[in-house]
Amino acid sequence: MKTEAAPVKLTARKAMESDLSLEFLRVVEQALFRDVRDTFNTIRTQDDRAKLSVQDLPDIIRKRFLGVTGKYLVQVYPKKDVWQRQNQKEFVLRGTQRLQVMFNIFNLTDAKTVTAVDQSTGRNFGREAGALGGTVARFSMRYVF
Repeated sequence: MKTEAAPVKLTARKAMESDLSLEFLRVVEQALFRDVRDTFNTIRTQDDRAKLSVQDLPDIIRKRFLGVTGKYLVQVYPKKDVWQRQNQKEFVLRGTQRLQVMFNIFNLTDAKTVTAVDQSTGRNFGREAGALGGTVARFSMRYVF
């Protein structure tokens, strides 16, 4: 009998946990939709007759972005991924005009890396046909408009 009771208890427990999980999800879902609805209603009923001023901001926002000296905190976020080297070297000139500066060094250690192998038949088959020759530096600029 003990072997029959264990599956019944596990099944009842799973059913109870499942019911609790579904109830929890239902409550969370209703709260989320209520919050979204309230946010849209707030946006829809905003008074936009006058420009927003510092006094209109909630205290918590004002204290975070406005210092005691009256200076504002300005947070700037880049449009492009600044971890990409090419994006670190782009300067905005005017409007859509940009100046990109690039500097590359190739074969810095002068490794004489083989770039081609002779594939013809005969004595030279499989021998080096080309190799990187020394360190090469390249400086370039690109104007985008």
